[in-house]
Amino acid sequence: MQTQFDEKISPSNESPRPHAESIWITPAWQRGVMALAGLLVLAAVVISLVHPQPGRPAKPGATPTAQPAALPAAATVVNGRVVVAQVGVKAWVDVTPNMRLDKKDMITTWFVKPQVGWTFVATGSSATSTTVTAWRTVDGGETWHQAVVAQLVHGASLLATSFVSEMHGWLLVSFSETGSDRPGTLFETRDGGLTWQQLPAPSGGAMTFTSDTTGWITGGRVNFARNLLFVTHDGGKTWAQVTLAMPAGFTAPNIEMTTPTFTSPRDGVFAANLETEVALYDTHDGGQTWVPGAAFPVPAQDRAALPALLATEKQLIVFAGSTAQRSTDGGKTWAAMPQPDKRKVFAIGQIGDGSVWAQTVPAWCSAEFFGRCDSAALYVTGDEATWASPKLTTPTPE
Repeated sequence: MQTQFDEKISPSNESPRPHAESIWITPAWQRGVMALAGLLVLAAVVISLVHPQPGRPAKPGATPTAQPAALPAAATVVNGRVVVAQVGVKAWVDVTPNMRLDKKDMITTWFVKPQVGWTFVATGSSATSTTVTAWRTVDGGETWHQAVVAQLVHGASLLATSFVSEMHGWLLVSFSETGSDRPGTLFETRDGGLTWQQLPAPSGGAMTFTSDTTGWITGGRVNFARNLLFVTHDGGKTWAQVTLAMPAGFTAPNIEMTTPTFTSPRDGVFAANLETEVALYDTHDGGQTWVPGAAFPVPAQDRAALPALLATEKQLIVFAGSTAQRSTDGGKTWAAMPQPDKRKVFAIGQIGDGSVWAQTVPAWCSAEFFGRCDSAALYVTGDEATWASPKLTTPTPE
């Protein structure tokens, strides 16, 4: 191949020499001027490549800011089946890989867009061993490619994943409880899931990354699985615990909280159930500080409920047990929102067309068995007032 390539760029036959009358001898001073002009043109091209000029001049003092990761495609696991929303079709597609699941297996999924996603499964989970496998599709679930992430000597109790691009993502594996802690370990891929590097994790629990470097983990003690917040700014290599101030009148309540959601590079929010009310913690400096702000009360039966939060530029929706609240003014005022059914909402998200989806599970179904609850249900709403079960289809080969 190399020889053939060399032949194409280096022809063996010399080109015929031009006739004498066709040769123009340029004077030396003209050749100098032409060379100088060529250098100036080349320098202009290089400068334009290194410092591209925008269509509109930047404002004085403006500095570029890294954008938060794009919202993932609407995808979830319902009764062990991987389903993805199809924007504009009003239907969800069952794209589950061809695999066998046992009742104790853990499963989670993440799609960066309807065609590209991953499904993770922890099989053979016991007190002493777990095999974690990654499945990847780039054609909307028509085909899947399998790779083993790790063979672990611990029993997995929860899987959480987050991707910021088609290449870069993380998987958090939570282990069974040890003493009063829920430990975990983190894995990172930079090649779309072909290979994985193991990283330290401050805790097991839930996780989200907002850029290639910044990520968040909510975890903590066993009985209250998500009462601590950790942050990394180096892609998961090191983590620091975030100190959270309590609202006025609260001392040290048991906390159940979501992972942060960012609607801009600087503006983010997460919901925390403080036993008697759900408070929204806000940041306007990219997560350096979090301040408790808007809040609404919860009844006694919901004091230990893990919240589910949808935060967009247009609205905030919070579910906590039997409590459902919605705000369209950034949390200044709240209004009750209809529940999809009488069970708890465990997951909520937004579809590309602006409609909202929610997943309900039985009250006994905890985080650890969310993906394998036998009677989970999926709902969608376009007006935040009425819920309907979407139509499920299977992938259609092109």
